[in-house]
Formats: sequence, C-alpha cells, structure tokens
Amino acid sequence: VMGWCLQFPFVVVYDAASRPRVEWLVGVLRQAVAAPREEGDGTRTLLKRLSNQLRQVLLLRHDDFAATFPACCARGADWNASDFFGRVGALPRCVLPWPRVFLAGRQVRLTEDLIRTLGVTHIIVNADSFDVMDNTSGGGGNGLSDRSSDVEGVRYLKCDVPDRDASPDLQAVLEGAVAFLEDCAAQNGAAVIRVHGQSRGASLACAFLMGARGLSAEAAWEELRAAGIQGLDRSLL
Repeated sequence: VMGWCLQFPFVVVYDAASRPRVEWLVGVLRQAVAAPREEGDGTRTLLKRLSNQLRQVLLLRHDDFAATFPACCARGADWNASDFFGRVGALPRCVLPWPRVFLAGRQVRLTEDLIRTLGVTHIIVNADSFDVMDNTSGGGGNGLSDRSSDVEGVRYLKCDVPDRDASPDLQAVLEGAVAFLEDCAAQNGAAVIRVHGQSRGASLACAFLMGARGLSAEAAWEELRAAGIQGLDRSLL
C-alpha cells in the first residue's frame, strides 16, 4: 500500500460521510511539508516523504469514481486488502481513460481473476507460436516466461516480437496495436498492454495516441507522463 501511496498524483475518494476525513488528511499532508523530520517516527517519515513527492491531491466523489472504476470499489465489512491482492496480484496502471488502457509490467500476471476484476475486453501481449497453439500468452521472452491461459470472451492481439531494440516486425506490431485499440474504443471496452516490460508496452500506447488521435511523438510521451507512470525507459519508446 505504501508503494501505491508514494505514486503521484495522490487521489482521495470520498462521499458525504467521509468529507471531514478527507479535509483532515489534506491538512495533515500540508503540515508534514513544513514539519521537521523526526528520526524513529515512521508515520511522520512516511507523511513527509509522501508530501514531498506530491504534485497535487485530487478529490473525487465516490459515485463518480465507482461509475468509472467499478472494479476498484467494494462494499461490506468483510473485504480484506490482503486477500484481494493475494488473489489478483500486482495491478497494472491505467494510462488512458478512453478507451481505458492499462499498462502492465513484468510483475503483472494476466489471470482470469485480474482480467474479470478490471473488466478487460482486449489484451495486447507478447507471445510465440506455442502460445497460439496452446491458447496461452507470455512467450517470446527469455524462455522462462510465466505463460497465462487465455480467458474466454476476451480478444487477444498476440505479438511475436523479441525484447530487443531492433526488430523488423516492430512496425507491423505498432500498426496492429493501433487498429486493435481503435476496435476496443469502438466497443467501449478496456484493454491491457503487457508486451515484455512497461517501457515496451508504453511504445504501443504512444503509437495509438499518434495513429488514432494525431498526436506527435513528444505529445504522446507527455500524455503518458501526465498519467504518472514512473520508470519508463524513453529509449525503448
């Protein structure tokens, strides 16, 4: 949870009953900016680090958030974060609001639980000939890839592209990804891109922004940066 909190921008979801707690949290963060660091106080250290990394605090009404990201909402006192993340694993990052596109790194496993939870309809993933025959994905990497079984009802674009800078097939993969994501948008769907690491996948998201929306490479890159995705290797884009 700490790792997610230290990503920015920081989003707080509230309803009428929790508005006072939201205002309290914002006040605590403001105080942490000016407060001296106290050794041994883990909570204050975390707040100080959090406040230093924030660009902005976004306050979202619960009803609006739930309508856009229903998979992120739960009801009842029995919900447990440890059980949830133990079941679905690491979550991909949302990089585009429409079509909703999630960018997955190597640590994300494309299990049926994760895909159903996020409401994913389209998946772009690295694969090889064995994946095509076995209805799996994840091959074409270092030979030790953790392959995932295809999920019924989900459309896949399986890209047999190596994880290296130069590939003669890369242009065809980018063009195919643009058309695939345009189809996702036309169906009001949601997509996951998991092509080797996050930086490789980000190149496909940039290609979509350039091909479907007419953005320049620089503008497409800035839109990904605006989504708060950290650690991308721009040389791979």
